Amino acid sequence: MEKFLINKGYDVYGTVFGNNKLNKNHFQCDIRNKIEVNSVIRNVCPDFILHFAAISFVEEKNKNLMYDVNVFGTQNLLECIIENNLKPEKVIIVSSAAVYGEQNTTILSEDLCPKPINHYGYSKYIVERITSTFFSKLKIIVVRPFNYTGVRQSKKFIIPKIVSHFSENLSSIDLGNINVSREFNYINDVAHSYLDLLNSESESILVNICSGKSTKINDIINYLNSLAKYKIDVKTDYNLVRNNEIVDLKGSNILLNSLISYRFQYSIENTLFEMYSHLKNR
Repeated sequence: MEKFLINKGYDVYGTVFGNNKLNKNHFQCDIRNKIEVNSVIRNVCPDFILHFAAISFVEEKNKNLMYDVNVFGTQNLLECIIENNLKPEKVIIVSSAAVYGEQNTTILSEDLCPKPINHYGYSKYIVERITSTFFSKLKIIVVRPFNYTGVRQSKKFIIPKIVSHFSENLSSIDLGNINVSREFNYINDVAHSYLDLLNSESESILVNICSGKSTKINDIINYLNSLAKYKIDVKTDYNLVRNNEIVDLKGSNILLNSLISYRFQYSIENTLFEMYSHLKNR
């Protein structure tokens, strides 16, 4: 997102955690530390704010950390904006499609009642509820992104894990249920959507960030089999298989498309090709 916005002509400032190599627009900051958050807000006085800081790995073992960062970190940010009397043109708070949890439908729309099934989903739902209390004070949009991926995403997430196995010519891979379909959107489409929302007239609203298109994991395997010119052996790791898992899940993009002009453009094949080529050509 930083590179995307810089290419669009924006001056971009950001926080980092545990990184000693800072450029002039980066600030060392622990989102859990309100004093540090306040210092950044006061020094930058941003016109737009995109809040991505989170523990985003669903299987994170430290659940206390997940709530401290996701929930109280968000509260710190919102309170610091108010306490510094800032009036940014737009604040985007990133939630997650994980808040939907188990629903009796394959198409998830914003009017469904959230039913989180894990601590990550619960933490993000609490973030939404806390953020809603600031709607009357700030111009805020809460977004629920569905799965997205791209070059340089951590291998602990499923698509980079699969692509990296093929790029390294590994003979086998351990996965859960490969016959489920999920959205796997490309990061550039998501970045375009965020930028359009920043510049939209919308506020005090919650919206999915999604294409409305799902892909079966087995189809991803088959495409990479063809691209890499060999067939990988898929072994089932039953620790990754959930009981009564919904076969197909995707988001409704009706609201999103009513708010912005940008439309998702990248196919899953384009995404996989770019990720695979990047790893092979390093």
